[in-house]
Amino acid sequence: MALPALGDATRFRQLFARAVRTTATGFALDPAYFPPRVLTSGYPRTSRRFVVETCPPRRPDEPLQEVHQDLAAALQKRTEQVMLHLARRARSRPPARPRRPYAPSTPR
Repeated sequence: MALPALGDATRFRQLFARAVRTTATGFALDPAYFPPRVLTSGYPRTSRRFVVETCPPRRPDEPLQEVHQDLAAALQKRTEQVMLHLARRARSRPPARPRRPYAPSTPR
């Protein structure tokens, strides 16, 4: 969890702004960076474009490099921005109407 604190978010700020856009209804992931099948096993979680614009995947036995710290910092920053956007959006919406409690069913 300390990795983002060690990096420079400005290096990949624009990339994450393009890849994770805020919208009027929330946010959207750009499939050019994050393929839509990320939750299905056997598919890559990031696209070739993401790798080209950032760095190749790091193997577990490889040491962390500055680029990994910068990626972590930029992703953390964008996540915070998107969460604040969602919180502001939720706050600006009118409260939902309270639901009526369901009436107990009566035998016919």
